[in-house]
Amino acid sequence: MKRILALLTIYTSLLLPVVAQQQQDMLRYRLAQNHEQQGEWESALPIYESLYRADPRNYLYFDGLRRTYAQLKEYDKAINLVRERMTIQQNDVALQAMLGTLYYQAGKEAAADSVWNTVIRSQAKDSRIYRLVASQMIENRLYDRAIQLYLRARAETGNKTEFAEELSWLYVSFQQYENATRELANLVRGNPARLGSVQVRLAAFTARDEGATRALVELKKEVAAEPEDVSLRTLLAWLHMEHKDYNSALVEYRKIDELKSANGQELFNFAQRALSDKAYHAAASAFREVIDAHPARQWLPVARYGYARAIEEQSANDAALASSVDKEAQEEEKPASETQPSYQAALTLYEAIINDYKRTEFAAQAYMRVGTIRRNHLFDLDGAIEAFNRARTASTSPDIVTESIMAIGEALTAKNDLASAREEYARVTSQARTEIRDRAQFRLAELDYFSAQFDSALVKIQSLTTNVTADLANDALQLQYFIQENKTTAADALAAFAKADLLVRQNKHSEAVQRFNEVINRNPLALLVDDAVMRLGDLYLKLKQPNEALGSFGKVSREMTSSIYKDYAQFRIGEVYELTLHDKQKAIEEYEMLLAKHPNSLYAEEARKRIRVLRGDNL
Repeated sequence: MKRILALLTIYTSLLLPVVAQQQQDMLRYRLAQNHEQQGEWESALPIYESLYRADPRNYLYFDGLRRTYAQLKEYDKAINLVRERMTIQQNDVALQAMLGTLYYQAGKEAAADSVWNTVIRSQAKDSRIYRLVASQMIENRLYDRAIQLYLRARAETGNKTEFAEELSWLYVSFQQYENATRELANLVRGNPARLGSVQVRLAAFTARDEGATRALVELKKEVAAEPEDVSLRTLLAWLHMEHKDYNSALVEYRKIDELKSANGQELFNFAQRALSDKAYHAAASAFREVIDAHPARQWLPVARYGYARAIEEQSANDAALASSVDKEAQEEEKPASETQPSYQAALTLYEAIINDYKRTEFAAQAYMRVGTIRRNHLFDLDGAIEAFNRARTASTSPDIVTESIMAIGEALTAKNDLASAREEYARVTSQARTEIRDRAQFRLAELDYFSAQFDSALVKIQSLTTNVTADLANDALQLQYFIQENKTTAADALAAFAKADLLVRQNKHSEAVQRFNEVINRNPLALLVDDAVMRLGDLYLKLKQPNEALGSFGKVSREMTSSIYKDYAQFRIGEVYELTLHDKQKAIEEYEMLLAKHPNSLYAEEARKRIRVLRGDNL
């Protein structure tokens, strides 16, 4: 036992200095690394040299010293260091490639080429060797030579698609978008698993118009060369959709569905994507095709509902387009029957769903859409309430039931039946989940506001939970602040303002204009005057009176110097010129005025974006 203890003592006495030295060396190494990270190469150099002299076989010390020599442009020392290392790690191709880089950095290009070629010849059929040397070339920004090396590697190895990722990146650096696209097509050809990663790489340069145009031309060539490759067609369809050309994407998905023998599934998926992306024409076409060609599929009711939604949204778009060019409508407000588009096609489709799928959730959803059209577009409030009631009784879904009750409340408010609207919202506050209860509570607060019961409205707003959605929270805070700011200083003006707001909710725009003008004229010193003028601007736009809208927004922007809406009013002026009057030059001028007068505005960044778009700048 005594002998064992003696041996342990001797061993420990020998080991402890070694461990202590290793710990000290590691601390010095970390200090050198810290100098290196700070760019203090002169300070790092003596530490790395000392460490390397003490332990020349340690790769960390060697590599740190090599980096330091290279950064200090002491290339001869770096070259000698690598050559010395090569005696330890013989036939190490990574060291040889590194040596080539040092020769190139030292200005000895011929020597660099000789070393790199020697490395390649040593294993001419090994693609890893080409990658190794190409990485050294890329490190030295020899992108064109790296491209040539990869192409040479393909010839040597016989693999015509290898290095596609590397080549696509290099081609993009030279803005050779056709070549880059061809390489990415190589990656995805016959390999659908690569679609996601290839789309990401393609998006890196197709976000620019030039890149997208050239990529589309090349992808079409690739598809034409291999028309039955589903992956290539899918990539082409994706690129069309990325650039909002859903009609061209639909052409591709017709063929994809056929090639995959998908029996309409691919077209159905495309239709849903197009509907979600608001490409209603393409969505309607695709839904119509799957309905006609595959009437027995299990998703037929979903397709029929999607088709009806697409037709409904097309009607709304047609209405917006018609109103933007309706010159006569700018002179006076027309009756609803004259100004509203025909939604009869959509209504007919929804009614067919109701008849064919009685007492199902499809029928309930169709009733909800019928009610929405009648309330929002045809202003048939009684018809809307009837449809929402039918949705409520037809559905077993708590979500549809509560949404129908909320919709009925909105329709009753529009009918000026505020008492019945309260009853509907009260149903929801007692039984729905928190999010819906909060929405109903806010609607009840609005009814109090419309009725000039301001204290009651504030109590209801304050009782909302902290889990309200961002939009609802913003609306609630705005209403709370507006009431608090005005109820003590101008209660009568606030009550008149609230009545005018109710007229807006009821789509009585001409009457609302009259009431807001009365509020302004009778209460010129009230804090809410700028709010009233901004409301007038919005109403004039709904009445197709853009010049009057410009006058209202201009009054706030240029005359009401203390208004918190000055910058927003200026932004709205730009919007009127851009979106309603289609006067690009004036829109640019007004947006630029916003930037000049209110450089720190919340709307400044959006104004800059719109200026770039209007000018046609490449984004």
